Amino acid sequence: MRTFILPASYSPLRACEHKRPEIIPGDIIVQLAPGADANSIVALRETA
Repeated sequence: MRTFILPASYSPLRACEHKRPEIIPGDIIVQLAPGADANSIVALRETA
């Protein structure tokens, strides 16, 4: 299991829909709010 931190402008759902090869089932995707840094995590989901 790996973790990816994505900016607010990049949707974790879109990452899965586009089948990005670096994001595989079981990976954790963390999305930041606009203007947030890595200390301000707002969404955490595991890919299906």
